[in-house]
Amino acid sequence: MRVIHSEKAPAALGCYSQAVERQGMLWTSMQIGIVADSGELAENFAGQMQQIMENLGAILEAGGYEWGKVVKVSIYLADLADFSEMNGIYTKYLHLPYPAREVVEVRSLPRGARAGVSLIAMK
Repeated sequence: MRVIHSEKAPAALGCYSQAVERQGMLWTSMQIGIVADSGELAENFAGQMQQIMENLGAILEAGGYEWGKVVKVSIYLADLADFSEMNGIYTKYLHLPYPAREVVEVRSLPRGARAGVSLIAMK
């Protein structure tokens, strides 16, 4: 197993890796909208979702992957009312054929984040 880390994405908040790779597959830990440089959560839902996708992009790049290799995405929203706005930002990064995906509403996310996203990619 190879640990993947990007300085362009926030450091782990606990005892986990940003991502791990094994046999040509990459699994990321859930990212929330933390700005790596400041360690602060981006403002508002759109800012957080955009930052999440940028963080995931940095992790993909660090592992030698790209958005077109993503096969599965898990999205956690504090409020499903943000679904449409989330989808608009999501489709700036992921295109047809879309990966498998689930979107679920959760009671709360770390640091009061409004969204969290994890993904799986294959080489």
